[in-house]
Amino acid sequence: MLSGMIRSITLGSFVLVALVLSTGCGSDSSEAERLSYKDAKGRSCTTERGAVPPTATCDQPPTPSVACAGGSTACYDVGLGRDVDETGKQLSGKSVLRNCAACCNFSTNSSTTTSKDCALVTCTTAADCLGYNTAQCNNGRCEIP
Repeated sequence: MLSGMIRSITLGSFVLVALVLSTGCGSDSSEAERLSYKDAKGRSCTTERGAVPPTATCDQPPTPSVACAGGSTACYDVGLGRDVDETGKQLSGKSVLRNCAACCNFSTNSSTTTSKDCALVTCTTAADCLGYNTAQCNNGRCEIP
């Protein structure tokens, strides 16, 4: 019986030490990298690298042109999209980095938006293109060939 109690205490101590160590170690590595950018509508925004869905916080509240359905809330969705104008007309064959007012459903990790609610992420160098490795800054636009 004493042997069983020692095993229980030892196992409990091991779990407690492992939990403390993983919590302490995890805090440094789990801190998300914050990226800042501006879009063509003049908004200043930040996003976390790897966020799912890829949402952002901007200095203006998101106002999607369509009402958000139950379970969804207004948000900014930043990511790659087709190079289109506000009517949806294709402008080039390239993908561009866009910041869109959208409806986000965080329980399903999804978002819904329309072309007219999107603005290009602006840049002066490729470094402004939120870490997309193949991004190029072309005439103030983040393009992905």
